[in-house]
Amino acid sequence: MKNKTDAIKKEIKGRATAMLITFALTDVILAVMLAALWGKQSARIVLFVFLLAFSAIVILCICAVCKPLSFRWMFRNLKAEQKTKPRPQKRPDSADDSVKRFVSTVFHREISVRAENASEKYVRRCIDFIQNMTENEIDFLAEESQRYYREMVEMSGDTAERMPEEINGREILNWIYPKVMWIDSDRDVDGPMAFIVECDCEWEPEHGLEIVAFDERIIHVGSYDGDLDYWKEVATER
Repeated sequence: MKNKTDAIKKEIKGRATAMLITFALTDVILAVMLAALWGKQSARIVLFVFLLAFSAIVILCICAVCKPLSFRWMFRNLKAEQKTKPRPQKRPDSADDSVKRFVSTVFHREISVRAENASEKYVRRCIDFIQNMTENEIDFLAEESQRYYREMVEMSGDTAERMPEEINGREILNWIYPKVMWIDSDRDVDGPMAFIVECDCEWEPEHGLEIVAFDERIIHVGSYDGDLDYWKEVATER
């Protein structure tokens, strides 16, 4: 969708810029003619009206260049025409799409929950999993976070200023700051659950960190990409 929007913006800007140059030059020519024929009243009135009309079009083109998506109606048959997709209909038993929140028992931080077209039961299963992880699951989460931390240190050559030089075991979790839990739409309420917890982390402020869970287990911890379907496919192939 973003690529389509960018293509629309680019094409509208290009066409609007070409129109802007054309009408601006026409405006200049009309202004010169108006000055030359100022003594003839009939010609003066006609040129004055045309000058106002072309000036209005120039202003409109400037606006189209500045805010292209607001002026799609000016251009027809765009190559990258953006189609408005209807929002999926919520099931009668689906959870409220408004933001929910809970305080993580692992990170001791508040996490927002976003779930669209997912049942209340399914959302509760996902939250219960992250809230009631076993000791082994928490250790695995810490190990994978350590691995991601070491990878970033090796790539950048240094650590974050606030982080200690030595981090052992679950201490790494103190430097992870979960923000939003994105829950996948459920096709089967009792089927495998899937979600991503989007986090900030001290050692990688740009790309952050994601925790991906699928089928009652954590399957990925690493740089945030938000591609839940990819990690589900990887987990299925293992």
